[in-house]
Amino acid sequence: MSLSILNLLDSLGRSTTEREIADTFNLAIKEFGFRWGTAVAVEEQPGSTSFQGIELQVFEEHAPSLVHERPGPALDVVLKHVTRTSLLGVWDAALYQHAGQGELYVAMSEYGLEQGVCLALRLPHGRNFIVSFDVDRSIRRDAASLAPVIAQVQLFAIHLHEAAWVRSEGASLDESPLTQDEVQVLQWTLAGKTANEVGKLLNMTEASVAKYGHLAATKLGCAGKHQAAARALHLGWIPL
Repeated sequence: MSLSILNLLDSLGRSTTEREIADTFNLAIKEFGFRWGTAVAVEEQPGSTSFQGIELQVFEEHAPSLVHERPGPALDVVLKHVTRTSLLGVWDAALYQHAGQGELYVAMSEYGLEQGVCLALRLPHGRNFIVSFDVDRSIRRDAASLAPVIAQVQLFAIHLHEAAWVRSEGASLDESPLTQDEVQVLQWTLAGKTANEVGKLLNMTEASVAKYGHLAATKLGCAGKHQAAARALHLGWIPL
């Protein structure tokens, strides 16, 4: 993990206001080499899509109405892709035109959106946290070029969501429900260790590592151990 990313995560961990979180988001945009970005929570229910931007409104300053006017994942080719997979979506005019959604792209371009990358964190209860960045250069789509971008954006997006979640919903959580084993597994997960590496470090089987990660995620209402590690960090239950 690079020092710059660690600094961004540390900044998110110390953010206590919406403005501070937004400032760190803007720093991340520059660090990744993007022009600007948006972040919004989306909840999908049968026959409808609800955009929930309460804790994220400040991130939408560049395009205040676009996020809510944009079709949901069922209709937008890029949102459909990123909410169904864990892959980074790379979008531009050609992609929307190929999908027969040229008019949608024209509407987006009026707000300055021309090409970029988009990632969705799949959360419990049909929710997705969608982070999208706009870039002013051609994007290479090969796996080797995208891999480091995916890793950095995904890691930052997890912590961005948790910083916003803790600010809006986590204040009521006082005591940690995590056991010592669960905390240790989350600590090493946060450090980027694999389940096999964590098992060796903690002298436990890989199955036990998976079990403690799952238990921690369940207790914290998270989709997986990586989100649980970020949530525990932002709640002050594990150190960075």
